[in-house]
Amino acid sequence: MTEHRKRQPVFLLLLFGALMASAAAIFYRPQIGYCKGSAEPFSDAEYIMRAMGYVADKQTPFDSSVLSRERYLAAHPDCCSVRDESPSFVDRILGTANAVTVKLIYDFTTENGVIAKYEQYVDLGYCGNLGNRYGMQI
Repeated sequence: MTEHRKRQPVFLLLLFGALMASAAAIFYRPQIGYCKGSAEPFSDAEYIMRAMGYVADKQTPFDSSVLSRERYLAAHPDCCSVRDESPSFVDRILGTANAVTVKLIYDFTTENGVIAKYEQYVDLGYCGNLGNRYGMQI
């Protein structure tokens, strides 16, 4: 009888550990880019397309349509780059981390009608959700 009582807490601890590991895997998965329903994280091209969609307006040379963004990328292959942020495990769990920062360089029309070059940075989460946007005229 005492042997059975000694094994019971060990079994409960193992069961609790297995449940916590399963829950962590389920909740952590979206934080590493597995959001599309497939077994692959977002590619750089997908992050760039998302970033362009977030900044598209009447001043950018592309609009929010996929076709417009694809045409712009084909005509300006060096316009965009992706930098991996590599956040800490804690930031990922808390959801405060950005996966990547996308850098876009494009011509835009100022309020005065002058065409100027703009450098735009867009922070994106692992599932492509918008973080911060910031930029400057160059």
